[in-house]
Amino acid sequence: MFQHLDNYAGDLALVLLDTYERDPREFKVNLGIGLYFDDQGQIPYLKAVQNAARITDNDESPCSYLPIEGQSDFRHATQALIFGNDHSALHERRVATIQTLGGSGALAMAASLIKNWLPNSAIWISDPCWGNHEVFFRNANVQVYSYPYYDPVNKKIAFSRLLAALERLPEKSVVLLQPSCHNPTGLDLSRDQWLQVIDLLGRKNLIPLLDMAYQGFGEGLDEDAWAVRAIANTEITAIVAQSFSKNFSLYGERCGSVNVVCRTQSEAERVVGQLKSRVLGSYGTPPSRASLLITTILQHDTLRAQWRQEISEMRNRIATVRQQLYDALSTLAPSVDCRYLLEQRGMFCYTGLTPSEVEHLRINEGIYLLDSGRLCMPGLNNKNIHHVAKALARVLNKRREVTASQPHS
Repeated sequence: MFQHLDNYAGDLALVLLDTYERDPREFKVNLGIGLYFDDQGQIPYLKAVQNAARITDNDESPCSYLPIEGQSDFRHATQALIFGNDHSALHERRVATIQTLGGSGALAMAASLIKNWLPNSAIWISDPCWGNHEVFFRNANVQVYSYPYYDPVNKKIAFSRLLAALERLPEKSVVLLQPSCHNPTGLDLSRDQWLQVIDLLGRKNLIPLLDMAYQGFGEGLDEDAWAVRAIANTEITAIVAQSFSKNFSLYGERCGSVNVVCRTQSEAERVVGQLKSRVLGSYGTPPSRASLLITTILQHDTLRAQWRQEISEMRNRIATVRQQLYDALSTLAPSVDCRYLLEQRGMFCYTGLTPSEVEHLRINEGIYLLDSGRLCMPGLNNKNIHHVAKALARVLNKRREVTASQPHS
């Protein structure tokens, strides 16, 4: 019956992870998958999460189904994390929020809502983008286009081209933006640039979809949410997809939320109903464990402070290995300008390596990156960073030699 179905190529990062795990070499480096690792190369079990688990595990209440939209305490606690405790949008109850199956589930729910709400609209995503962004919307039969984001020559945001592209969009187009720690480039809009984008969104009646997967990994929990809060201060209708996989280190628990900033409370109530109908037709109700842990942390002063400190430590470790990689490359490849490393932030480094250079690193050095050249910074540690820096320097120096030997036109 199914013999004519196409084979599924798989998720690029997970396929690469599978290849890495099957590599028999004793020394190899996984810089492909978007996971936070500590300096021992392990996914951390945050102390705040451990302490929350001790509290929740002592609760002998039966494990019944959650409400379709998730527990009320979870939704309110995570709204405050995203928008801030005192945001007018929360006081006016005009934010529609439901719990989702991770950030991916939030994007999938957003895609379904967009298709139903704006059946003839399209979504515009950054070039480059996270590889799965396009998948969610194509699966929902939403037309997908791209807007320029990255200038590969100068290794900076192509901001003037970005603005010009958004200026040409038809009314009610959806624009996917990343408030912080852009995946894959690591380059974020400045606040001044955000204000220009927000003005354009309002003037052109565009709908921003804000994908916030790394809150806390850029500059801080509140700083990383600045653009979301600024947009919610306007009359712009916006959608926020939030993941709690990275900042709570709860990857396998699949916990996120989708939030729709509406103009009135009655609008928000209708949107919640529409989102619930999509959950009911998909997975019924969300799982309980991660949302209970997250709620316990966010509502408990001591645990919340402990968690914020752990977020700060993870963010600082990423910044430290970024600086170490830059310092090493500055010594090993002094003729190559690597200052772009320090201008990027968050989980990823956009190296500018070509697919053939990435393949060379994988085959000859045991270093695994995505073909796009995206490097996951937390995969670096004291045991592998010198090996990685030397290998990168050899590739960059060779490229410079080849370029220098070519005749100038």
